[in-house]
Amino acid sequence: MVMEAATQADSLMLEQYVDFLQGALFMQISQPIDYRVSASIKNHNELLRCFAVIGQWFIYAALCLVH
Repeated sequence: MVMEAATQADSLMLEQYVDFLQGALFMQISQPIDYRVSASIKNHNELLRCFAVIGQWFIYAALCLVH
């Protein structure tokens, strides 16, 4: 996954984009899942993985999103 690669070895490459990424991801994850379409389920799982990566490396930004 690109986001995992960008955060490897304590890289701060994504730090300047975290707020933008969280906003874009939040808009997508807020949409309802169509459980009849497997691509919809896979996309939702990938969105959750992106949030997990952001939360692992940029915990303060993740907490600000949910606060």
